[in-house]
Amino acid sequence: MYTEKVVKARKAFSSSLEGSGFVVPSSSQCVDGTYKHDGRDCCLCAAGLYLMEHCTETLQYGKCETCKDDTYSSEPTSQMSCEPCRSCSQPNGNGAVKSVLNFVVIIFRFFSEVELYPHLPDIADIIGWKDMKDIAIASGITQVTIESVQLNHQNDHEEQTQELLNRFREKHGQEAAKKLIELLKTKGKNNKAVRVESLLRRAAGNVV
Repeated sequence: MYTEKVVKARKAFSSSLEGSGFVVPSSSQCVDGTYKHDGRDCCLCAAGLYLMEHCTETLQYGKCETCKDDTYSSEPTSQMSCEPCRSCSQPNGNGAVKSVLNFVVIIFRFFSEVELYPHLPDIADIIGWKDMKDIAIASGITQVTIESVQLNHQNDHEEQTQELLNRFREKHGQEAAKKLIELLKTKGKNNKAVRVESLLRRAAGNVV
């Protein structure tokens, strides 16, 4: 069961966009909302990221990067840089640093609790066979296991990806979601990491 704090955190992000000019679609892969660029609706980068490149197709992510040291973004954004950190105790400080740190703690706990199994097909579709194989190797899954998965579903990359992702889930247990996102980022697959994270956060928001 997902924590109530996680659900509230996601709702807070959506509420923060009201009146900002951004659109939060009722159903879209752009979980954090969209912004306009060259006549297209591009997905906003999640909190903690900034925009490097705009999307090339409507309702798709561009290139999002993690904020650099001593900078932050406290809400979904289309800005091409993060804000410089300021001490929460300074006069006129906006308290954003504290808010971001609190959110990071919530998300860390969330990805230590979230169960990947109900979302294997969707996550596998995002990652794809080639990247899933790289993630598996980086996580310590043996080449023998990978070849066994390939033999189980010959010429079917979709099924191969789902089974290998499930092997990854079984290997890492409750840490699987967090580990998966970390490895995607380590491999330079930030956009896929954002999409997986958004999918899991959306699932948390749908818990009644």
